[in-house]
Amino acid sequence: MRRASGARRVLAVGTGACATVVVIAWTTAGTGGCYTHQCDQSNVILGLGPDGGVVGTGELFATEGTSVVFWESNPTLPAPGQTWTPFNGNEHLTFLLPPDAGIPANATILNYWSYDSAQDAAQVNNVNNSGNLAEYSDAGTGSITVYNATCQSYYIRVVVQFFVPEGVGGDGGLEMADTAKNADGGGD
Repeated sequence: MRRASGARRVLAVGTGACATVVVIAWTTAGTGGCYTHQCDQSNVILGLGPDGGVVGTGELFATEGTSVVFWESNPTLPAPGQTWTPFNGNEHLTFLLPPDAGIPANATILNYWSYDSAQDAAQVNNVNNSGNLAEYSDAGTGSITVYNATCQSYYIRVVVQFFVPEGVGGDGGLEMADTAKNADGGGD
């Protein structure tokens, strides 16, 4: 007797009203996920120098008159010819912050967030991340890791907000951040 894939066999044990019916079922696998390696896991560390030392990535800016410093992986509007950071499916991206950025080890992370764009022209269309588009780990004063738990590729911009205690390193690290802001014409 031939049965089609996914067929069931019914087996009755006992007689009459006391019979127990046992259903034996088997199926074949429907879909098994990615077969094209488009979703193989990868880990990428951004901000390592050629010698393997930490040089950092991104840029800092400060909120004037406060002890709040922001680090961003890319500007909101990238310079012509640049994009946000490519963020492939099933990829962990670790952004290393510059060690000389002026953020002391005892700074407190107030918040972090990121945006994804499906296009390389991020200013055209982007979304504030949540859920599988951005799973955060290892957020600290030296790095932050973001995981794309989908199979889709995007472009990402990550922002971390720090509170820098007064009196640390002379000015709480804000002088360096103000300098970075002023260097691009954003400050006084």
